[in-house]
Amino acid sequence: MVRYAHARAEALGKAVHYSKQKAELTDFDDDFFDVVWSSVLLHETSGKGFKNIFAECHRLLRPGGVMVHCEVPEANKYWPHPYDQFQRDWTTYFNAEPFRTALREMDVAEVAVKAGFPEDGLTETRIESEISAVYARTHAYGAKWWVFAARK
Repeated sequence: MVRYAHARAEALGKAVHYSKQKAELTDFDDDFFDVVWSSVLLHETSGKGFKNIFAECHRLLRPGGVMVHCEVPEANKYWPHPYDQFQRDWTTYFNAEPFRTALREMDVAEVAVKAGFPEDGLTETRIESEISAVYARTHAYGAKWWVFAARK
């Protein structure tokens, strides 16, 4: 995907730098970025990794910078439908997604504050997308993507 993205940027005449690194610890300087974005990353890590990722995002962001994490739709404390909880837990245990359930039970805002983000700079929301329609057929809670953002 990184090679394709690079080739696509080159074909469009865009100067884009791609870097494949471990999200918990990168080699970028402090206060390097205005935005740090992840898509469907957080449920693939662990409790320790999750905390390290938030701390690394805080380190990387310039003052006023924003981290944004977009995750797959699924049941959590906001969507307590029993079928969705069953599906999430099944995926955790039988589909090689060991952190999926734990993520949904974490206090993400607390982790962000402990990483250094101010409490009044946190935002959590759900958004619709075209793929949401696919999820909506099999998920009782309406299949909105979960988005968590924090401003440094």
